[in-house]
Amino acid sequence: MKALAFEQVVPKGDLAYRMVKNYARLEGKEYRPEQIFDIDKNGWPGDWEGRTILALALLARSTGRTPAYLDAILEKLESEFNERGYLKDILPAGMANEQQLSGHNWLLRGLLELYLWRGDAKIRRWAQAIVENLYLPVKGLYAAYPLDPDCRSFDGAPAGFIAGKSVNGWYLSTDIGCAYMCLDALSQYYEIFRDERVAELLDEMIRNFEQIDFLGASMQTHASLSATRGILRYYQATGRKELLDFAVRFFKLYVEKGMTENYANDNWFGRPAWTEPCAIVDSFLLASGLFQETGVYAYAQAANRIYANGMGYAQRSNGGFGCDECIGSETAGVFLSTLENIYEAFWCCSMRGAEGLANAARLSVLTDADCVAFAAYYDGSYSLDGFAFDEKTSLPYSGSVCLDIRRCDGPRELLFYVPEHAEKIVLQKNGTEASGMLKDGFYHVTVSEPCRLALYFELVLERKAARHCITPGVTYWHGDLLLGLKTEKAVNLLEAPRRSDAPARYTVGFAAGQSAAQAVLEPVNDSIERDREDMLARKIQVLF
Repeated sequence: MKALAFEQVVPKGDLAYRMVKNYARLEGKEYRPEQIFDIDKNGWPGDWEGRTILALALLARSTGRTPAYLDAILEKLESEFNERGYLKDILPAGMANEQQLSGHNWLLRGLLELYLWRGDAKIRRWAQAIVENLYLPVKGLYAAYPLDPDCRSFDGAPAGFIAGKSVNGWYLSTDIGCAYMCLDALSQYYEIFRDERVAELLDEMIRNFEQIDFLGASMQTHASLSATRGILRYYQATGRKELLDFAVRFFKLYVEKGMTENYANDNWFGRPAWTEPCAIVDSFLLASGLFQETGVYAYAQAANRIYANGMGYAQRSNGGFGCDECIGSETAGVFLSTLENIYEAFWCCSMRGAEGLANAARLSVLTDADCVAFAAYYDGSYSLDGFAFDEKTSLPYSGSVCLDIRRCDGPRELLFYVPEHAEKIVLQKNGTEASGMLKDGFYHVTVSEPCRLALYFELVLERKAARHCITPGVTYWHGDLLLGLKTEKAVNLLEAPRRSDAPARYTVGFAAGQSAAQAVLEPVNDSIERDREDMLARKIQVLF
């Protein structure tokens, strides 16, 4: 199915609020031209600059607001390029620095999104220079990329660094596997310009990437997810089914071995040190893309849960994004909590959050011939070819979706995502009960003219066995919202939680002798409403 263009959506409500706060954060002093080119001290040329340019370009397209400093950043960028048209060191032939290749992924992505938005010939030339002079010369080196874990350093930090001497011509990072990050940008470059030399490089990279033992090599989940997003995009450009098949296999591995109970991530496969919103955003976009290509309900469900609980918990009150403990690990145990030293990962995750937020609404409505699929729900105005509507929803807190369909040029089959185990589904058309059909997790309705359409259903409490922790436990869910309990000490629930008056909130009882600061199970996705001190002090029990 086809996703919408940015210009076909005007986001409103909570999504617009999150976007605006993130946009404002990315115009702070750390993201202005006088800082942006000097602030990186860990050897990631192009990374800070590229993530910022990419974020601003996407937020500008999705909000319609012109960035305050983007043009000044671009003006300074031109003066920062080396003689070959990219940033920092020019290495001898046959050598590669995976952090330089990884960092320039974001610079190239930013330039490509700018080109798609503005059509500027100069921006196109910059992008082409990076591909010609940085990426194409490493063709042949990926076949020798070290896959043996003994070649790597496992002393990673929140901002990775080059560790040790070169191996097989590669300077290697503690962000293990970040050399493959650029599958993301190179696949988009191929999608736009159809350069067959880039296709040859992509094929070499993918052959080697597919051989990796992700768990044994302790690959960074962010790098791996970004790479797989690139592979999926390459599939969309070529139609080669083996690429889609790999993306499906990898996402299954990620869900089983790299995801936390709140649909965030372990920073490395097999090493749950902290979560990283960069990877959370990548997983959201990958799940959304897999649903777009397959129509499988599980991918839509994953995308909704990643957005609500992973991204929702990771976005801070200043609009940026930060890192948290990995629920279920030895360190975190049963609690969801925030790490003080990386409360906000302003050097990467705050920028990457923008791509997730900017794409959320356009990926929520997909089209195919006379079919419109609603994979998620965000307030806003949507304008498709021959079909336009205003959307208002109470999800994910309670079950209502209302469409004021302003234009409908002929019959349209609408498919509405229904959260798992929702009950008492009711459809109304112009205020009168109407009929539809629930099939494979989607409620099917046909409309032929402008009307007011409303879908209602009841979200119920679910008790599920935990999947991503070292000790057995259960989690509580309200639709796609993970629920948690604010408490200093782990407690056992005495009886089934009871629905309270507020949506998605349930009162609980405790075993004798136990107490809790707040006897209410409630969603964990409201970090954006809590200040830094509150977030750092909060411990939310999620496993019981």
